[in-house]
Amino acid sequence: MIGSLFQTAVQSPAHQVEIKEVLTGYMSELPDNYREALTLYYLKELNYKEASHIMNISEANFKSVLFRARQRLKALYNRGVNDE
Repeated sequence: MIGSLFQTAVQSPAHQVEIKEVLTGYMSELPDNYREALTLYYLKELNYKEASHIMNISEANFKSVLFRARQRLKALYNRGVNDE
């Protein structure tokens, strides 16, 4: 689940839903390959090998793309939190 990317201790289910909605909005701001990597790995729960095959890239490259996607998503999330 995308919320697990941040491993936050969220107390209420309503707050969890809010975070998921916010993260989904931020995902739309990511480049296509980042969004695809996050979707395949976290939402479709594919492993590195399966996801890299779908994206037609090496497993090592997939891991790099996924790392950069997480970093970018975290930055967008933190920027949004600091703007509030």
